[in-house]
Amino acid sequence: MNGQTTSGAIEGKKIRDFIALQPYEGVYSLEGLSPENLIQSYIFTEESTQNFKEIFAELGKPAGSDRRSVILSGDRGVGKTYSLAIVRELIRDPSLARLIQSPMLQVIVNRLAKKKCFVVEIHCFPHQEETLKELFYAAFNAAYLRKTGQELPPKENWLELEDSDQQLRSICDSLPPEHELVILLDDISEKLITYRNMTKIISDLEFLQSVAVATSRLPVFLITTFFENLLSPPDYNDRYRDLHQKIIDQQLLPAMLIKHITKKNLLELINRNIIVKNDAQKQQNLQIYQYLSRNVLFFKHD
Repeated sequence: MNGQTTSGAIEGKKIRDFIALQPYEGVYSLEGLSPENLIQSYIFTEESTQNFKEIFAELGKPAGSDRRSVILSGDRGVGKTYSLAIVRELIRDPSLARLIQSPMLQVIVNRLAKKKCFVVEIHCFPHQEETLKELFYAAFNAAYLRKTGQELPPKENWLELEDSDQQLRSICDSLPPEHELVILLDDISEKLITYRNMTKIISDLEFLQSVAVATSRLPVFLITTFFENLLSPPDYNDRYRDLHQKIIDQQLLPAMLIKHITKKNLLELINRNIIVKNDAQKQQNLQIYQYLSRNVLFFKHD
């Protein structure tokens, strides 16, 4: 087949001659979804399944071991918040793992049935005035009230403790017997990006680092979503580079297990669930690929 034949076959064609799109009932809001629907609607790609395996394997380690808290990093819109919601539901009810297609992930999650986890969720937004410590204490107090029917001492008393380590120890002392604190933090980077107060930035990063370091010593475990550009800042954005340097200065990254949600995850989702190709369309695409491979210098396709 020569180039002229291939280009002639392409001439006058439209996109629909090469691919078709099928309706995709995506999840655009997590509000009101039952745990079962939330998990069944999630697309467990190869990448996300591997991320979950490592996250739950780390959480499954006992306090006092060499485990690490987790950063789940990715660009905006790749599914970090949804992935964190999946983690939440599987921690609360490991039996929901039966809805996942991966047998190995089912085994890892089911091991959590032996753990008693006290889950605290913190949702961050741009321009929040409260520090991370303040948000954490409010969220812990609310969860503690639901669990025990009792309120904790005023926030001011807790903040007056000597340092973050003492504050965390006092929280762990308040946990119900044999329970482990699991903090699900989404999305601290949005707060950091909009802060103009350097003292608050340092305070939030210092508290994150304290929780990360405490993970191997205390019954506390953190999973936080993070904007990828704060971990790998582009050269053109000074704001991201400055925040990245503050993260490095606080020695946050070495203390945590970092898992990435990449655009590869989105491409797999699209290819598996939205783009469909019949035999004729596959043949048309093959012709295009062969033509480009022969005629375009350095053409590469994964």
